[in-house]
Amino acid sequence: LGDVYKRQGIRVGLGAFVLAPLAYLPQTKEWFMEWRGEWALVTYSIIMNKSLGGTTMTINWRFLGTFLGAFAAYSIWTLSDGDVYALCFTGWLISVFCFNIILNWKENNAYGRFILLTYNITALYSFNVTRSEDLEEGDTDPIIRDIAIHRFIGIVAGVIWALIMTVTFLPITARHRLKRGLSLLWLRLGVIWNSDPLGYKDDILVGLADQRGINQVMRELELLLKQAPKETRLKGKFRLDIYKKLMKSTQKIIDSFQNMNTMVEVEPRLSENELIVLNYTEQEREELQNRIFLIFYMISSSITLGFPLPAKPASTEHAKDRIMVKLGDIRQRKLLSNEDYVLMYSYVLVSNVITKELNKVINLLGDLYGLVDEETFEI
Repeated sequence: LGDVYKRQGIRVGLGAFVLAPLAYLPQTKEWFMEWRGEWALVTYSIIMNKSLGGTTMTINWRFLGTFLGAFAAYSIWTLSDGDVYALCFTGWLISVFCFNIILNWKENNAYGRFILLTYNITALYSFNVTRSEDLEEGDTDPIIRDIAIHRFIGIVAGVIWALIMTVTFLPITARHRLKRGLSLLWLRLGVIWNSDPLGYKDDILVGLADQRGINQVMRELELLLKQAPKETRLKGKFRLDIYKKLMKSTQKIIDSFQNMNTMVEVEPRLSENELIVLNYTEQEREELQNRIFLIFYMISSSITLGFPLPAKPASTEHAKDRIMVKLGDIRQRKLLSNEDYVLMYSYVLVSNVITKELNKVINLLGDLYGLVDEETFEI
């Protein structure tokens, strides 16, 4: 049950398994049909998410949108007495209003969809039943008020059941997945960088692998960052400001990886002089890569364990200075053109950006967990 998708599938299936039989049991069938239990079942299936934050993310807007849509349908139907032309015109106005929300709101634009969906279902269902020979609301003309109430209660019931299943059965929190995702992403970035960005085979640069996978993980983490603040917990408020900065620094590191890869892809074949430069600085590059990997490993472990970092983590300055000394040395010994050093200097610049952002991450983790002190070692 460790896989998120398996746990979600089991949870959604079990919840639907509990609701669906109510439509067939003799004791509940009539009640289920009268109160439109299928709306609760559909809402439950739609709103269920892999994490608690994803499930609760739109609940407030779903409640409000459903209420406004049902109230608008009831009010318009009552005032117009179900007139076709009035319903067409008001439906057009509500559609314009709702699509404006859907297209122009940067956040919570699903609010417009909730209003429009409830209005259409309530008004159209009432309109269809009035023209049906087999009326469903007690073999009488439909009472728009009852239909609107049934719609709203059905949505509320589906949402409440989704919350119960999300919280009590195989719970998954967006905060936990965000921390774990960042930890694995940082470790992944460290391993990729430690594989040598300037590695080559048969005089052809290999470049950094797995860029597409990294971007997919980053998109998932951005979604979790939106969901995490919607979760309540006893530990206190979610530090959204710090996590936004962590994500921003991580994105800059990923951009640096891609910049390095782009330079490699433009001209992957190495010249003879570039090979000389790379071979001459191989040991220094390996030391720098190991130190950067060590920092990635430290921050990955810190956010996973919730453990403070040391006040003076691994430094990369000495390794970068040794590379610059080696480059100065080879300039004096060999007659090489400036173009032969472009790749190596680009590598150093990208390394500077990565270490700068890693230092920011270390400081941010210090704000979250503090630094190692005497209290850290208390049992």
